Amino acid sequence: MRIRYNRQQHFNNAQLSSAITVNLNSKVELHLKLITEKKLDLVRERDLETLAVLDNHGLLMGPGETVEQFADRLQLLSANINQFKSEILESGAIDIFDTHLEKAGAIPTKDFKPALEKTRDLYDFEIDWVPGFYTNDRMGVLFAGCAFYSTDDYFALFVVRKAFEKNERWLIYSRTELLAHELCHIAHMGFGSVTYEEMFAYQTSPSRFRRVVGGVFRTPLDSYLILGSVMLLAAAQVVNRFVGEMIPLTKPPIAFFVMAVVFCFSVVIGRYTSNLRVIKRARKRLRVIFEEKIVRAILFRCSDDEIAAIADTPTPDALRTWLQDTAAADIRWQVILQKYPV
Repeated sequence: MRIRYNRQQHFNNAQLSSAITVNLNSKVELHLKLITEKKLDLVRERDLETLAVLDNHGLLMGPGETVEQFADRLQLLSANINQFKSEILESGAIDIFDTHLEKAGAIPTKDFKPALEKTRDLYDFEIDWVPGFYTNDRMGVLFAGCAFYSTDDYFALFVVRKAFEKNERWLIYSRTELLAHELCHIAHMGFGSVTYEEMFAYQTSPSRFRRVVGGVFRTPLDSYLILGSVMLLAAAQVVNRFVGEMIPLTKPPIAFFVMAVVFCFSVVIGRYTSNLRVIKRARKRLRVIFEEKIVRAILFRCSDDEIAAIADTPTPDALRTWLQDTAAADIRWQVILQKYPV
């Protein structure tokens, strides 16, 4: 689950800290030593090694983002987490995103470690700078947790049900999968992607079924369409059963509700299978040049349009030309090819 907020209402005019190590309690530290004034200057100077280091920590440049914009976002991230740290250390608790968090509920580094290993193995990044907390505040009956984050200034925060504090699993959920899934979304904060976003995130699942079908619902609207049409059909059938003569599913007006369900399923699943074909073609093209692990990492760093463009390259030489031409015009692709040379 991804929840986006504009964090300016919570943090204003915070000053940049050049090196931050936040010890919320004896269990956890938040590391932001990688965002220093010197590194921000190197980012603005288009230093590829610095940008690659930040990439390793899940601080990815977004499509169309300039180095100046990227550096400004990193500065806001550092400033906001610094102020968040100061407030929770001073008071011992904080209310943020309408959720009550306590310093004692900070997620220990050891609980994050398996999720970091998962994202490193899949997509070659480790986000070790996001604060996370165990809490039951505002948790629904079946709600396991989520990541709050802002696409405006990079602030991000985990909230996870307290049941995971002592157990890896709760109901159908795994703490490692939950954290790794959300870390994928946080790494993509600068992308604004929709088409393949859930596909990438669900690859963190140990379940083959969820890895295959987890990306079917790209946005809440998709699930609303499916569930809404099914519930309307169910309600119509209840009325049909108890009011008047029972009308078959193949005859109006009940047939209209059946058609609505079929239409919604067809649109959502048809779109998903089409997207799967595109990303499979893109993966096949890249495999000619790169090994599988690198292919996953590169695709994760592509925009939706770039995945489609790679899928449409007819030959390996055409793909190499596309990579070179794109890198010549886009610093983000220079970083990608710095990490994964052709």
